[in-house]
Amino acid sequence: MSFQLTWRPEVLQNLAVQWDALDAKGRRRVLDLLDDTDHLLATAPMLEGESRASDTDRVLLRGPLLVVYQVDLRLRLVTVVGAALSGPK
Repeated sequence: MSFQLTWRPEVLQNLAVQWDALDAKGRRRVLDLLDDTDHLLATAPMLEGESRASDTDRVLLRGPLLVVYQVDLRLRLVTVVGAALSGPK
């Protein structure tokens, strides 16, 4: 089953600021992680990450990429509400 995946604009803006600090190798790694994360969240968001405040609030950590997202099972919608890069990039 597939889900519609959306990233809040402010989340993308925050990542863009962090992106500017990366070298070419770091940018390639982050792009690969983002592509993989998009695929995982669009196909099986409830099987990825860890639950938080409720069953539909989840956190996924992949290398230096931390993603906070919400899942609406009824609408089959995943919304990324937070993201950050940490550690070695």
